[in-house]
Amino acid sequence: MNFEIDSVLPLLEVERGNGKKVVLVTCTFDVPNPSDFEFLTYAKQQGDILIVGINQDSFVVQMKGRGRPVLTQDVRAQMVVNLKPVNFVFYSWGNKFETTAHIKPDVVIFNNSDAKSRYAEKRKDKVEKLQTAFPNISILVYNDEGKYVDDEQLIKKIKQLPKTKKQP
Repeated sequence: MNFEIDSVLPLLEVERGNGKKVVLVTCTFDVPNPSDFEFLTYAKQQGDILIVGINQDSFVVQMKGRGRPVLTQDVRAQMVVNLKPVNFVFYSWGNKFETTAHIKPDVVIFNNSDAKSRYAEKRKDKVEKLQTAFPNISILVYNDEGKYVDDEQLIKKIKQLPKTKKQP
């Protein structure tokens, strides 16, 4: 399956021509957990077509450091494209401003589930910049009210699990 952004654009134009409202989210989806699925369900409820940008591996390394992503962008894209709320998936280069300008969605949603993380202040700045640059696009911020699962903590827990012996 082709997850390049330019392969998605003609499909979006057809949907727009049919009067569909396009919603854009971009995320890593590296360690899938229930809060990710709730976020996508919320996003789909904001429009008709949900397009998900999966952050490219190189961007994830820059953002989250060595050892990330756990799953490659190909694996993450294959997982997400098969989720019920999702209509289209593309590889995102991590710049929400450029992505929004390129796709021209009706709605952009930021996932603020990790509001206490090191990314929260940057996210707030990005939301304000997008609202100023794209006044005709609804910019929403999702907050899952404390259900957030911290990827880093989950990875640490998994690494601490006892090793099991392989069966012959």
